[in-house]
Amino acid sequence: MNTMELKEIVLTLDYELFGNGKGDIYQNLIRPSSRILAELRRNNIKAIWYVEGLEFNRLEKAGEDMSLVRKQINDIASNGHEIGLHLHPQWLVSKDSVKLRRLNMDLWSTVKVAKDRNVLVEALKESLDFIISSVENKIEIQRFRAGGFNACPSDNLGKTLIELNIKYDSSVVPGLYKQDNLNDIDYRNVQLRDIYPCSLNDFRVHQSDSLFLEEPIAAIKAKKIFQLSLNTLLLRLSGVAKVKSGKSKRNNVLPVDFGTMNSFVFLMALIANKSNRRMVLITHPKTILTLWDLKVNLSILLLLENLKKIKIRETITSTS
Repeated sequence: MNTMELKEIVLTLDYELFGNGKGDIYQNLIRPSSRILAELRRNNIKAIWYVEGLEFNRLEKAGEDMSLVRKQINDIASNGHEIGLHLHPQWLVSKDSVKLRRLNMDLWSTVKVAKDRNVLVEALKESLDFIISSVENKIEIQRFRAGGFNACPSDNLGKTLIELNIKYDSSVVPGLYKQDNLNDIDYRNVQLRDIYPCSLNDFRVHQSDSLFLEEPIAAIKAKKIFQLSLNTLLLRLSGVAKVKSGKSKRNNVLPVDFGTMNSFVFLMALIANKSNRRMVLITHPKTILTLWDLKVNLSILLLLENLKKIKIRETITSTS
């Protein structure tokens, strides 16, 4: 079979601390990311790393040492991985607040922040500047992912990304629904699972003449009991990731996480998305307390690749 006919698997990682501001730079970011990088290198796999430069820049300005973060971002790029732009606007707070890790949760949603274009531009440029200044060789950042998947609808976000030469978004999780004090996400009517040209005002909407592309994250519907894995259990016990969002209305759709999802649900996700030409998978280094789930899921992908069922993307230069 010609490899062009194979399903393409795209691995992506959100490089960040926890959304509530908690997390130790070394224990929750540098160490797990180093282990993931080593595992990807061992298997000759390249990925897209969505880096949240805003929070690291704010932490650096508040006096925290970001030299290891800057070095690791450079290592990611120098090892052939692509770097994308990630944004959690709740870090747009004063230096004193950053020191105390007290974030403005009213700014949690990029959609809400994007209503003020000047604030949006400030956040995006600050993040971009931190990333670019951390990398020795010139890189071109073409991709964006909104924190918490809060990306649309917005009159300003798509237009601003285009102005910054960003050509792709990867925030949409088809089928996901989540409504609470922080999130206003409704992707239930998104039918497209492969990359598609989208409206600048609403990434959920296909627009054939658009030059801006949505590359949705693969999803699966699974009951909560089946969502448990060793990593998710350890993370819940630690309590570090807990965010107060009020009473939440949500369904059982979740993004396909190759780093923390148990292998049974991961396999079910691959089967459920078998008709898709491309599957974008996600994980977060901060949530990987053990490599067990990641190693098993990567083994499944490598086995399927050896069987000529899938093709793990080796370079990130094309999405055609």
